[in-house]
Amino acid sequence: MRKLILIISVWFVLLTIATGQAVMNYTSLDKQTYELYLEKNWKDLISLGKNGLDNEIDYFYLRMRIGIAYYELGNHRRAIPHFRKALVFNSKDQYANEYLYYSYLFSGRNADAINLSEKFTAKLKKKLEIGKVTGLKGFSVYNTYSFNTNQEKLDDFNIPADTSIDGWQNVTRSYNLIQLNFEHVVSPQLRLSHGYGYFIKQRYHFFQELGTSVFYPEETYKQLQLYISGNLLVSHGFTAGLTLHYINLRPLAYYETGGTGGWQPGSTYAYTSPSNNFAGYLSLNKNLGLFTIGIGLGTANLNDNIQFQKDLNLSVFPLGNLNFYLVSKATHHSDFLNLDNPVNKWIFEQKIGIKIFNPVWIEFYGSFGEKSDFIDHNGTIIYNEFNPLTGNMGFNLIITPEKTGTQLYLNYRNQTIRSSFNYYSDNTINTINDTDSNTQTIIGGIKWSF
Repeated sequence: MRKLILIISVWFVLLTIATGQAVMNYTSLDKQTYELYLEKNWKDLISLGKNGLDNEIDYFYLRMRIGIAYYELGNHRRAIPHFRKALVFNSKDQYANEYLYYSYLFSGRNADAINLSEKFTAKLKKKLEIGKVTGLKGFSVYNTYSFNTNQEKLDDFNIPADTSIDGWQNVTRSYNLIQLNFEHVVSPQLRLSHGYGYFIKQRYHFFQELGTSVFYPEETYKQLQLYISGNLLVSHGFTAGLTLHYINLRPLAYYETGGTGGWQPGSTYAYTSPSNNFAGYLSLNKNLGLFTIGIGLGTANLNDNIQFQKDLNLSVFPLGNLNFYLVSKATHHSDFLNLDNPVNKWIFEQKIGIKIFNPVWIEFYGSFGEKSDFIDHNGTIIYNEFNPLTGNMGFNLIITPEKTGTQLYLNYRNQTIRSSFNYYSDNTINTINDTDSNTQTIIGGIKWSF
């Protein structure tokens, strides 16, 4: 009995000491983190604050101090969960809302920032110069020019030796693409964009039919493009997108007329033979700390075949901001030239973005694998070319002057494109007479944000 009383007494004393120690830790933690905050000793503040959280000490000012410490160090993505937790303790605190708003913006999470700002007071919106959320919010124009640098290959174009095979071969000389894009915010959670493109290409066009070979060294090929894309903020950090793309192809077709009287030569006439292609793309993206993970599924009927495309995207922000980031994309692409024998390809793309100085960014990128009849940029860009893109390296230069609402864009690409003579055999497209050409592509554009 005496032992039992002793054990209970010791347990009671230890419990009392532990309770007092917890109170002491809370008081000490609050005092020390506040001192570190005043000293702007951000790294030690974060370390001490995280220790407090590990010991289940959690309150508004602790979260604010940790969040501000991350924010001041430029790690905006690490700051976000702490400001969100601070708002759980006090949802009306303007400083927490303001810090969270800018943390979203500086992390590239504009959808979350817009959704958050809808809950701001009129006073806070005025302070942050946030106007009407909905309406036309962006307009951009881009011009692309590309040219073939292997003129000697064009001059010495080799016609397939076997003239009995019916088929065709195209080699691009140059092309120009003009694009107009509009962005609308329908609601704090829904953003819509739509774009229009006019594409004109100069190419070498060769075809054989029924033993007759015809070569057009300067054929003009045109197409019109239209897309509409929606992006929905489903929940915090989670977005879903859907893009529909329409392409009106306007290639030339040819026919010949025979001569008269047995001595006059025949004539060849060209006419536009339009056709329509469609593409659709569904994407899902989730922000997780320093990462953004995305999946995409696309389908199209480019060049009168059926394509399926599955994408996996991973973006990494090692510094927790947009000063340095890595974007990786793996694609499995299936082109059903016939339903029994699809052509399956794997494509890998890598991009590295660096902020050189304010307000200039540069992005270097490259792709590995053959691209043809490909859906890109979440369905807003279509590479509807039979000739595969076998090499693609380049860079983007992005300039965003502060408080101007404009963004200047310059892109350079060095690409290798393989041209082949295409012919059908056993319901499958086969290729011979492969010719690789190098092309240089430059894109310039400007975007206005309202």
